[in-house]
Amino acid sequence: MFHAHHHRSLFPLAVVAITVALAAVVLWLYVPTARAPFFAEAPRDSASPSSYKDSALRVLFTMDERLALAATLGAREDVVSAAGAEFLALRVPVESKDAHLQMVIALDSLRRAYAGANDARIEEAIQRLANLRASLSL
Repeated sequence: MFHAHHHRSLFPLAVVAITVALAAVVLWLYVPTARAPFFAEAPRDSASPSSYKDSALRVLFTMDERLALAATLGAREDVVSAAGAEFLALRVPVESKDAHLQMVIALDSLRRAYAGANDARIEEAIQRLANLRASLSL
């Protein structure tokens, strides 16, 4: 029944190699410290104050032009919303972060005022934005 001459097999070695390879893949996939993030974002340097001011002026000037052409409150809301998104995308120098945040908040207030079609809130938000622009020389 059994043969006296039994051949050695590499099967146990193959099982061990496959198990080790599978464990390595599982560790690589599920242990975050084992590898760097796949979509690591490079750190962004802050902008210089002059380039930030130029960019902010460009966003506000474009917004002013588009507001002058907007015929409805909905169109004005879209214009202010786009300006707010552009402001959020700007690179901000450390010394301008507070002023930048105030400008983003003022733009959002104006957007909400247009959305609510409340004339008093619109005028208040426009005045707040004008005061901020004057204080920041924008």
